[in-house]
Amino acid sequence: MFYCSGEDLQKTRGLGGVLIHPSGIFGEDYLTARSLDQQCADRIHLDGIGFPVILGSRTSPPDRYEVLARSEREKYWVASEGKAVETNIDPISASFLELSLYREVIARELRGNSGDGGELDQNNREPLVDAQARFLGSLMERCGCTASSEPKWPGGHRFAVCLTHDIDQITARTALNWYQFDMKRRGGRRVMASIPSMLPRFVRALLRFRSPFWTFDKIRSIEKGKGVRSSFFFIPFRDGSSEHDYGIAESKKVQGEARDLSRGGWEVGLHTVGDARIDGEARAMSSLGLTTHSVRYHRLKFRAPESWERIEEAGLLSDCSVGYNGRAGFRAGTCFPFMLFDPVAGREVPVMEVPLSLMDSSFYWYQEVSPEKLFGTFRELLDVVEDHGGVLVILWHNNFFDDTLYREWADIYSRIIDMVKKRGAFIGTVSEVSDWWRNRMANNALELVGGGSEEMGRENGRGGFHASPRH
Repeated sequence: MFYCSGEDLQKTRGLGGVLIHPSGIFGEDYLTARSLDQQCADRIHLDGIGFPVILGSRTSPPDRYEVLARSEREKYWVASEGKAVETNIDPISASFLELSLYREVIARELRGNSGDGGELDQNNREPLVDAQARFLGSLMERCGCTASSEPKWPGGHRFAVCLTHDIDQITARTALNWYQFDMKRRGGRRVMASIPSMLPRFVRALLRFRSPFWTFDKIRSIEKGKGVRSSFFFIPFRDGSSEHDYGIAESKKVQGEARDLSRGGWEVGLHTVGDARIDGEARAMSSLGLTTHSVRYHRLKFRAPESWERIEEAGLLSDCSVGYNGRAGFRAGTCFPFMLFDPVAGREVPVMEVPLSLMDSSFYWYQEVSPEKLFGTFRELLDVVEDHGGVLVILWHNNFFDDTLYREWADIYSRIIDMVKKRGAFIGTVSEVSDWWRNRMANNALELVGGGSEEMGRENGRGGFHASPRH
């Protein structure tokens, strides 16, 4: 495969293989808004399959080549002569654009580098990077190359699902505040109708000396009964914010729950409140004897690429923050884990991103729709991820297992697990997925014993696995 322009383009033309015309994003306008001038929203159909066109050059096909396909707006093309295939569509730069969150970096630069990273108002329900990879694969097949069709996941599973929980709020006082807020939001008649059913459940929870949001036992029971494990992200310290009402470093009770989870094969991760505190938070988790390898930013408030460096400095190995707050989808354009990249410094950061795709609160708070609507979206995303062979990462907060206010949401979570097991997904924690993919990227094909989440083994204290080289 060749990726060149100008004189190099003329020299390589006719040598065979795939020749891609670069879009020019890495030229003198790199890291400025002008570098995005060649963005487009087009599609091209090749061999009966439609592919999105994100970036391309303004070049024309060689006169002697046969044009195999043109994009819907006629600007982009694929042409061939014999075993040589050429295109002015640039899937390489397009993938970089998505995976590095380049647009978000540029948008923040235009704002004077202020505020959080901030998700852009784009609806990536299609994993654009994965579509670019398929487009590139179709070009290579025309040159006689074939991509491996071996399953990408442990035990021969075709795709994966990663279950996660952010532990934001756990006290009874916070639960009561949530009830009051929710009632105001829903309006008078619905409030009055819900009180007779809600009040007894709330009182029963208090009589057990337990907050309705203290749902660890229920989550454990659901997942253990279905033979799966998940990742729990805990906040280390209270900082006066109303968004979280505990700190694991300040609560022996929460520490006990975390240790019980870890001993049972669940992952304990760090739920950081921001870049300024992440290093101290990671050290605090370690001082409690809680080995932590994964992190998620509270409310997904990271700043690309500065946050990547803070994660690296804190000694964490994987992140699970790249997702949308207000909707489902693929914020980095992929349903696969990937190594983070700093487009400003021009370097790969040794942190594996396991991107988030679906979150309960996106539907409850932002879209204000029913859990059945979420389940419908989940099935659509599951179809996409299974088709690509990637991983679907799901976030279900602890409070959405509360019987008082969210009974239907816990039921939906159980149905989600049932469906992914029926579909034959590998179900693992963030660290399991990250470790597996890191080894796979290092070209160490690994063979695991057994199947499902529990096949990974738990002996190394973070959901590691038994592996042997496949010869």
